[in-house]
Amino acid sequence: MSDYGFPLIEFSLDLGPLERGHQHGETFKVAIKEIYEIRKELLLRRNPSLKDSLRPLAKEQFELSKAEFEGPSLEIQGISESSGLPIEDIVLINNYTDFRDILLGDEGCSTAYLKNDNNSVAGQTWDMHASAKNYMCLLKTPNELSLSIIGCVGMAGINKHGLFIGVNNLNTKAKKSGIIWPVLVRAVLEQNSFDHMEKTLTSHTVTSGHNYLLANKEQAQMIELLPEAKVVTSEVSKTGYCLHTNHCLSPQTQHFESQEHISKTTQIRLELLEKKIGKVTNSSDLSSLLQNHDNEPLSLCSHYAAYGAKDPSQTCGGLVSDFITGNNYFWRGCKKYDDNFKDYAFTLKEGTFLREK
Repeated sequence: MSDYGFPLIEFSLDLGPLERGHQHGETFKVAIKEIYEIRKELLLRRNPSLKDSLRPLAKEQFELSKAEFEGPSLEIQGISESSGLPIEDIVLINNYTDFRDILLGDEGCSTAYLKNDNNSVAGQTWDMHASAKNYMCLLKTPNELSLSIIGCVGMAGINKHGLFIGVNNLNTKAKKSGIIWPVLVRAVLEQNSFDHMEKTLTSHTVTSGHNYLLANKEQAQMIELLPEAKVVTSEVSKTGYCLHTNHCLSPQTQHFESQEHISKTTQIRLELLEKKIGKVTNSSDLSSLLQNHDNEPLSLCSHYAAYGAKDPSQTCGGLVSDFITGNNYFWRGCKKYDDNFKDYAFTLKEGTFLREK
């Protein structure tokens, strides 16, 4: 399998969204075609009946997304034009989890925020099908840093205003065409205040269920966002923490949850977070916690694959942001098991992301 080395894809200030997409697609056209074929094969292996529906659904999702958020959607269009793949194929790369959730799976992620008298930190693991690990990348515009995979416009990140968004999947029963969720992530990162972030996130129809962590130095919220409901399950404004894995915490959203398809590790990972979060005092501690292997393979850095799973996930990377120091840490792979582990460190200072050597 190809390994693209966790590239930093950097866009200059003078590029508009369509031009950013052109740069992304032209530079990584081979990788984009590879990851598309991998994701399409995984989807059709799980549900062959989707074969004739993928492109019409993808086209509908793109048109809905472009009508609401033109910038990130034009970036998807640019990736399509320069990579030579139809726009529906690029949508599948971006919205893979929502297509996949037509049948549901074990894909995870663990999110956490902690605030005390001296610290304010947020982070998450990124758990997905292991085939995606070698395609992970970091997107950098003058305004934001986004953890992503090649061909995708962003999965989680932080912007120059110190506003953070993290995401973890929820397994819900009903699905409907809505905003492509990476487009929504990037639209949220375009905002300049916590209130604007929250309004942008919650004012649009989504295709499937996710929990979103919105955070900055002063506060954080965990928002379970489904096509049928949106609920703030926890928030921090003074001192404390909020945590989430991959099952609904709100009785209102649990009503729409597919109980038989909840991740096999989600409850265990939440219990591990609850047990260990009290010892976290800074961003280094949070990074260590999210890369922890206690209770392996059912650990926060997950290497668990359920017997017979057609779409098993593992922890492919993660990110942590320190709102006090401005330090932001992104990683691909596992320090313990991967020879190709790679990380980046950036400091946000006066609205500029400075890369640490």
